[in-house]
Amino acid sequence: MKFLSRKLRRDILSQWTQFFSVFLMAFLSVLIYTGLEGVWHGMDVSLNAYMKSSHLADSWISAVNLTANDVNKIKKISGVVSQTSLKTTIQVTTSDGYNNQSYLTLETPGSKSLSKPVLVSGKELDSQRDGMYLNTEYAKSHNLTVGDHLTVSYNQRMIILKIIGLIRSPSRIYYTGTNDFVAPNYRSYGFGTITQQTLKNDFHYLGQANLLEISDSNNQKIREEVPKILGSRYLAYYNRQTLPEVSTALDRVGQIRNLSIMFSTLFILLAILAMYTTIRRLIESQTQEIALLKALGYSNRSISRHYASYGLLVSALGALIGTAASPVMSLFVLQTQKTMFSLPNWQIAYTWNSFGIVALVILISTISAFIASHNARSGLPAVYLRGNKIKQTHQISVEKIFPVFWKRISYGSRWTWRDSLANPIRILMGIVGVCGGMALLIAGFGVHDSMYGQVSQSYGQDFKYQERYTFTSTRHLLNIRRLLTSVNGQWLETLTARISPDDGINHIVNIIGKGNLVNIKTTDGKQINDGGIYVTEGLAQSARIKFGQTIKLTNVSTSQKSYQMKVKGILKSSIPQGVYLTQKTWQNHGGNFLPQTLLMKGVLSNKNKELLKTHDVSSQLVTIEKQKANAIDLVNNFQSIFLLIQVFGILLVVVVLYNLGSLSFAERSRDYATLRVLGFHRNEIRLLTVRENVVTTLIGWIIGLPFGFWFLDKYVSTFSTYQIKYYPLISRLNLAFASIITISCALTTTILIGRRIRKLDMVEAIKGVE
Repeated sequence: MKFLSRKLRRDILSQWTQFFSVFLMAFLSVLIYTGLEGVWHGMDVSLNAYMKSSHLADSWISAVNLTANDVNKIKKISGVVSQTSLKTTIQVTTSDGYNNQSYLTLETPGSKSLSKPVLVSGKELDSQRDGMYLNTEYAKSHNLTVGDHLTVSYNQRMIILKIIGLIRSPSRIYYTGTNDFVAPNYRSYGFGTITQQTLKNDFHYLGQANLLEISDSNNQKIREEVPKILGSRYLAYYNRQTLPEVSTALDRVGQIRNLSIMFSTLFILLAILAMYTTIRRLIESQTQEIALLKALGYSNRSISRHYASYGLLVSALGALIGTAASPVMSLFVLQTQKTMFSLPNWQIAYTWNSFGIVALVILISTISAFIASHNARSGLPAVYLRGNKIKQTHQISVEKIFPVFWKRISYGSRWTWRDSLANPIRILMGIVGVCGGMALLIAGFGVHDSMYGQVSQSYGQDFKYQERYTFTSTRHLLNIRRLLTSVNGQWLETLTARISPDDGINHIVNIIGKGNLVNIKTTDGKQINDGGIYVTEGLAQSARIKFGQTIKLTNVSTSQKSYQMKVKGILKSSIPQGVYLTQKTWQNHGGNFLPQTLLMKGVLSNKNKELLKTHDVSSQLVTIEKQKANAIDLVNNFQSIFLLIQVFGILLVVVVLYNLGSLSFAERSRDYATLRVLGFHRNEIRLLTVRENVVTTLIGWIIGLPFGFWFLDKYVSTFSTYQIKYYPLISRLNLAFASIITISCALTTTILIGRRIRKLDMVEAIKGVE
């Protein structure tokens, strides 16, 4: 055994280039999974700790004039815990010295037992203290500190507030400020806390509370019963899975987790192929040493353990180093997430699955080496001393079925056919290697194109406005359309509805007026027309809604009125997910068209702006360029992950396909030497090999295209949520790039053979001839 141990060390040191590929595959397989696990599990631990310590509410109800009597009725709903918190929220505006307007959501503290803000700096939270607590991200983006004063506007009134503290809020972990944006934009949107006394004395707010936070154990019951209790005063319901400021953070954990699992699975499968081919190559080059071991009396079991130990030791070293390096990758990726989420503490964390992956990689590598060493466990020493086992060839089905064709092709071509079909495992490995490599690269490049493609499609094709005005003042909402009669735009009303069949989420219903600025098309390319409702594809899939189906739509924004409507089309739309119908369709079903949003083809004139100001109409302005830039910020947040996937994918494809080419040459080196003795020129031998290699590569590439697109579809779907759906897309340039990388790596066998044919020992061709 000491001799085998010395041989093991000698082989690893002398043939380190071959073993390096096994080490690299084990290292990358563990690094990718554990590195990404450190991110998603670390975020999960950080989020859960934050939500638990701050006693984050489970449900939020937005309504008009909430009273103590309403709260008592809601508490009586079966399954609701008694903890509640009534708050009042208002929207104010502020501008900097350059006349750039931003929007703030201010709310009263409510009960200290639920959703407690975290103080970052300043004086402790006090319900009697004048001034405001401002969120730290907004303050940082505007260079504001504790002690500064901020002037805000509310109902044509200017109020100066002193910043007495900077905070974070557990209910605003991912704060965008408006549904018009998909990523935080702290230059334009922020939030803060003011006391009830400040709200009454400085803002002259005389209304009731409009937000109720609940700690409950039965979200669905509250969602069904609260609209009945509040009637027309009810506005919206959210829970942790549907409140965007919280759900987006929770979704991100699942996105990165699914990403690590899917990518690691395909990566490990291809890594198995790399490990297997490496050990096979080693054994093919050590046939005489195997014969010597057998002649010295070593048993088949000892030889098998010896070669299996190659996979065990090398993969164990790679896996352990990958584990040690994973915190570096985790911290790198985690750093990119900090710009999007507001958490008081960030950490990386791992589960026992990481140790399971390490054990799995080592086990797979060891088993692969054991299986690959099958030839070392069979045969007599004399057979191995001949240099290679003599191959037994037989007639193949092609020459039996097509004898005329077989007689017309050259002897070299006949050898290629017989050799290929006599070694189906080698051909299959080549096809699988090319197919898997193609799928990996399509996913690596395609997920980037898919997310950027969604931005271009949504903000340029589906919606073609230049400016978007959302009117926040309800006192003159009925007169707004009369004031703006000559604008070149399209009106849009949005309301919240419960849809049956129900997927457990209240969805946005978009009622579009006359115009062509909403250009979303159905899956079969048709425009939105009168006569029915249109459902986005993401909603249709989650609620299992089909074309032509009649569904019930219950308006829970302003009433409890229900409408029976037929689904006229399924929309291929990324954002927002929900329901669309025309103004005429809505009115024909008895609905009142009260639009809150104006989509402008151009820019609203100064005359109309002054008109709105004169009539005390408040509005929020968003340009489509800002929305597009904001969406790109969201995509860029994943850029580091995309880059890692692309780099690791390219590296894996190079190693796997190079190994397959090397194995192919090692297995057939005796055949090449025989052909040289028989008079074949080097170029003729190279051409024979190229034929098989090209066919194998072509088959793998053809299969890899649909498999790659399927994998990309599943891959991209991990980023989709109830709010947004991503569609698989890869540009022609990146598809060509992925194809070039895969095909080039696969065809390296041709270059490899050209160099090694010159070094063939033709004496090998006559060894063992009987």
